[in-house]
Amino acid sequence: MPHTDTLFVSDSTTCKYIDFEHYPARTNFIYPVSTIWSSSTVVPSVRKTVKNESDLEKNIISGIVFVYFIILIFFIRQIVTVFYPLISTVWNYKNNKKIEEKSGLSYKRSIAAWLSAIYIPVVIAATSGSELKSIYGIFIPYLIAIILAGIIAIWIIRKTIFQFVAWLTKDKVTFKEVEKISFNYFIIGTFVSFLLLIIKLINVDITSSGMINSFFIIFSVSYIHYIFRTFQVITSHHFSIVFYILYLCTVEILPLSILTNIILVL
Repeated sequence: MPHTDTLFVSDSTTCKYIDFEHYPARTNFIYPVSTIWSSSTVVPSVRKTVKNESDLEKNIISGIVFVYFIILIFFIRQIVTVFYPLISTVWNYKNNKKIEEKSGLSYKRSIAAWLSAIYIPVVIAATSGSELKSIYGIFIPYLIAIILAGIIAIWIIRKTIFQFVAWLTKDKVTFKEVEKISFNYFIIGTFVSFLLLIIKLINVDITSSGMINSFFIIFSVSYIHYIFRTFQVITSHHFSIVFYILYLCTVEILPLSILTNIILVL
């Protein structure tokens, strides 16, 4: 609102005044430095909060790693029993069927698959969690949960696709075998990466980025060999090469491309 002030002009004999309107200066938005910053000013500490969060992350990750290795020790007998039969499937295709024929080995393979699914996010968080947090700014235990949920979601999606293809072709045996072989190579990739983890613990000069790249190479080689094995399985059940190419594009390459695109967008 405008204010009205009076200006007086006088000399020794006369006095005159002038009334004028003006808008007052917004002096209430101007503060001296001393009113907002002085020796008594209290500044909240951000570093303490960050440090507390970092300590909480380390404690949670340490607890998860400890619990995981306790579970690993508990199931070590089953893992050792199924280790050689799984590795032998790499050079002998017929050994896949031997695993399926023995219910005990099939059950132990399922245990190894679940331990492998938990192993991947735990190791990534333990070895490269700080680098991933600096990139994505995510609480590391949440990262473990997201990676594990992603692996389980991929399993569910693939199982649904295999069941649909089996229903479409009226051949449950072939695609059930392909599904089981995919678990075999997933576990084999985990075995090899575990050896790499041991090397990392011995040689501290290996960087976190080097570990991630090595994991990627290991699972890529395992996946390529799995693709070759699926070709053997599908063509041995009297499906044509054209059908295999369609299977490869829709069941293997398309989901992998979508997953890669999601990772790159993040």
